[in-house]
Amino acid sequence: MAAAETVPGAVVPLPPEALAGLVDIRGPQPTFESLAADTAIAIAIGIALAMLVGLMARRFVVPRTSPRARTLAALRAAAVLPPDVAAPVLARALADHVAATGGPAGSLADPAARAALDRFFATDWFSGSEAQRFAAALYRPDPGLDGGAIAERLARLIGERRS
Repeated sequence: MAAAETVPGAVVPLPPEALAGLVDIRGPQPTFESLAADTAIAIAIGIALAMLVGLMARRFVVPRTSPRARTLAALRAAAVLPPDVAAPVLARALADHVAATGGPAGSLADPAARAALDRFFATDWFSGSEAQRFAAALYRPDPGLDGGAIAERLARLIGERRS
């Protein structure tokens, strides 16, 4: 065997000039400033992406509103309805609000239930003649019923109640 021949698996030493040339192909060594800049850029990109995802997800999330806000919106919508349609819608909005806020259950036709509503809302409106006419309109349509005035009164009672 000749001296120039290598044996498989043998380590061939490189001349020192060849190793010195490899230093030139390696990139610059990172400094503290360059690492800080890269980190700041990565953080800024992460925050921007998080904000973008938050804005996009917001379109798919159902906004949660309070029982008071939902009821007041339903009362505003019912205020413009014809009297024969307004009474049941107003009663449903009231019943939903009272149930959502832990109030008394019962029919508006029942004087005891109306008295319980008076205590719940700290008023005497439910025992009065306007509320009795409103309760009667749920069973016999009353074309003279002013749904807007009742909606306004209920909205005031619900708006004034703190809970």
